[in-house]
Amino acid sequence: MIQKTPLIQKDFNKDFNESFRNLLLSFMPHELGVYIHFPWCLQKCFYCDFFSLELKREQNHHILYERYICSLRKEFHLRMAKNSSFAGFQKITSVFFGGGTPSLMPAELLHSILSMLKADLDFSPDCEISLEGNPENMSQDYLCSLHQIGINRVNVGIQTFRPSFFHEMNRFYSEECYQSILSDLKNSPFLNFGADLMCGFPGQKSDDFFEDLERLLTANPNHLSIYGLTIEEGTPYHSHVKKIGFPEEELQCEVLRELPSFLLQHGKEEKALKQYEISNFAQATFPCRHNIRYWVYEPYLGLGPGAHGFDGFYRYANPKSISLWEDTLDQGIPHCPLSDLPILLLRICGRVPLAIWKKVLLENCRLPMSSWQAACEIFQKWEKRGLAVLEAQDSGGHYSEKQAIGISRARSEKEYIEQFFQWKPEGIQVLDDCVFELYSALRHSS
Repeated sequence: MIQKTPLIQKDFNKDFNESFRNLLLSFMPHELGVYIHFPWCLQKCFYCDFFSLELKREQNHHILYERYICSLRKEFHLRMAKNSSFAGFQKITSVFFGGGTPSLMPAELLHSILSMLKADLDFSPDCEISLEGNPENMSQDYLCSLHQIGINRVNVGIQTFRPSFFHEMNRFYSEECYQSILSDLKNSPFLNFGADLMCGFPGQKSDDFFEDLERLLTANPNHLSIYGLTIEEGTPYHSHVKKIGFPEEELQCEVLRELPSFLLQHGKEEKALKQYEISNFAQATFPCRHNIRYWVYEPYLGLGPGAHGFDGFYRYANPKSISLWEDTLDQGIPHCPLSDLPILLLRICGRVPLAIWKKVLLENCRLPMSSWQAACEIFQKWEKRGLAVLEAQDSGGHYSEKQAIGISRARSEKEYIEQFFQWKPEGIQVLDDCVFELYSALRHSS
């Protein structure tokens, strides 16, 4: 039996608060993130809702990839053309290779994509360049080759170390690769690596999940993502759920409740993984910079079939079809900001400066001042209900005792330099209801 201590309300330490605040405030005008969607996998997992295709053995993979990169290059130049909404961006601060399974691509092809980006845009000195992959692709040699071409962050989709859960979900599994993946990561040149685990597989027990987690923690990852198995319409899992079994929702609730304390108590303070987003935990200086772009409404260029992009005001979504994508490389789908704004910012668990909320509402979404006032009123209601904390930082850099802070109740700028919103565990557990409450308030105020 895995011994888990009761949930305790332990706050982020000062160093984590400060580094996370600096990261949130570090995004600058004309800086861009780039997401590149690689659409192939060895097998299509039943639960996966992302656009991906099974890589057939009889296909010439090299020709397939070369054609993909050729189309990727065309889309990039179309979206960065002088008359496009991305024309004013000058610098890249994050690149993320997602999919699909981008670790199927040879390092030399990944290098050609990075060279394409560098030919037109400047990479910031601290640019985060991430690649997602699976254990069956992340060999020691491959990790070294990724590091040599400039990729500085990898994230491995482990999901579980128990093959029985993979069998029903049509997930590819290699015992040899799963046995070696943790040592490969520890012995690789990467100083920044993370992994994904999944909870809620049919029949999965609490001990199953926490044993997987303890095994993963022996590698001292900088980052951890925990995803609950869900039934997504249109996936094979949606069609076969009665045969395979329903997600273990009680386990998912238990994990959501206990995980923050569990991680804080497993590891030294400076190495502890702390929750900074609903599904994501990181050491103090290792939150995923690229993903934070999504949650704080920063622009990113999406390339590839099924990719999404955002220029700071409008979103687009590429077709989930390689042939349709190749025929419409610079097209997109109109977007209403209110449809996802509450979901994005409210996912963050660390202290979020209210200045970011105000910027997103008034500048990015171009909502009226009444929307900002409505949001402040909702924050105050959540604090009174014990779901969140509103705090202010005085001129000496210290946090005052919690108090309801709205634009009409804030004191002088000299006394309060910054104001913050942060969830309590009680708020995270009713997040869906809170998202709907804020969405309704913004919709009626705009």
